[in-house]
Amino acid sequence: GVFRAWGVDRWLAIAVQKDEEFTALCAVMGQPELAKDPRFKDMATRKKNETALNAIMEAWTRERDRDWMATTLAKAGIAAAPSRNGADLMADPHLKARNAFKTLQHPEIGERRVALPPWKFTELEMKPKYSPLLGEYNHYILEELLGYGKDEIQRLSDNDIILGEDRKGKVLEK
Repeated sequence: GVFRAWGVDRWLAIAVQKDEEFTALCAVMGQPELAKDPRFKDMATRKKNETALNAIMEAWTRERDRDWMATTLAKAGIAAAPSRNGADLMADPHLKARNAFKTLQHPEIGERRVALPPWKFTELEMKPKYSPLLGEYNHYILEELLGYGKDEIQRLSDNDIILGEDRKGKVLEK
C-alpha cells in the first residue's frame, strides 16, 4: 500500500509479497509480534484484515521520515519507494547526475525547468522545446499541410473556429 509519512504531503509505497518479507517488515517497525498475530499470519489473512493492518502500518509511517523508511526497508529486503513530487524529483542527486532536467525559455511564462526523456542516445542529443502556444502553428497546419487559402483561414478566424496567433505573428483572434 501507500502510506502517509512524517511531513507535509509525504507518502511511502510498501510492497510485501512473501511471509518472510512481512516478518522483516515487522522487525523494522519494532513490532515483531505482528508476524505471529493470527490476523496477519499469511497473505490471505493479511488481505482479509487489511484495514486493521493498514492502520497499524500508517501509525508507524506517520511518525517517520519517508526517505529513511525507504532506505531502511530496502536494506531489510522489503520493496519500498517514496512517492515524489516535482520538487523532490528536481532535487534528486541521481536525476541531477543524469541531467534529467533542462531549463527552457518559454515565450510567455519565462524560464522553466522541464523533464527530459528518461532514455539517452549515444549519438543523438535530445533538444526539447517549449509546448506550442495556442494557435502557434495555425498557419503551418492549415495553409501548408492542409492547403487552406488565406481567405478561408481568415473566415475560420472571423467565425471563432480557430484562435491564437500563427507562427508568423498574425493575430487570428478578435
